[in-house]
Amino acid sequence: MSLQEADSLVKEAGCSTTAAEALQEALEGLSDVISRVDQFRRLARQSSTEEPKVVELLPVVSRAVGLFEDKARAKRVGIRVEGIDALPAVCVTRSDVEQVCSVLIDNAIQAADGRKDRMLTIRGETVDSRIVLRFEDDCGGIPVEHVDQVFQLFFTTKPSGEGMGMGLWIVDQIVSKAGGKVLLENRVGEGSTFVINLPM
Repeated sequence: MSLQEADSLVKEAGCSTTAAEALQEALEGLSDVISRVDQFRRLARQSSTEEPKVVELLPVVSRAVGLFEDKARAKRVGIRVEGIDALPAVCVTRSDVEQVCSVLIDNAIQAADGRKDRMLTIRGETVDSRIVLRFEDDCGGIPVEHVDQVFQLFFTTKPSGEGMGMGLWIVDQIVSKAGGKVLLENRVGEGSTFVINLPM
């Protein structure tokens, strides 16, 4: 509130544009911080109110896919789901699984340039008493210099205002909490695959 008041006073007084620009940058930075805090609050509320229970994965994955159908169509990304219906139920927090799916679907769509048809395949299988979910896309892959940073909190390659750098960090936290692991298989210039391993 004090920053907003100072911004108004500077504009009314006709002070230097440098001061006005500095205040505007401070307001934008504050807005960014508030946004991040809100995301943490939402995550904390979800984590504290829902207990893990036995969940069928197909309805959860299908719902997440449905949420992004229009966005995927606009970027010319097809979404294919394979083998999820054959997976056994898992003991997880439903909203957490939906959040993991949403982040990985959204990231694949955002990586597409919209100039040619792309595909995201969400595939499920059981391997050595574990459930494996693969989110495999051909949307260009991740630059080599960013591969080691993608799971770090607040790391993002998106333009300012478009990403908080929390998505993959949250995915990693959720999967770890469920006793699983997230692996990245990257094909530079081609696409990437995020592999989610969960205990059966």
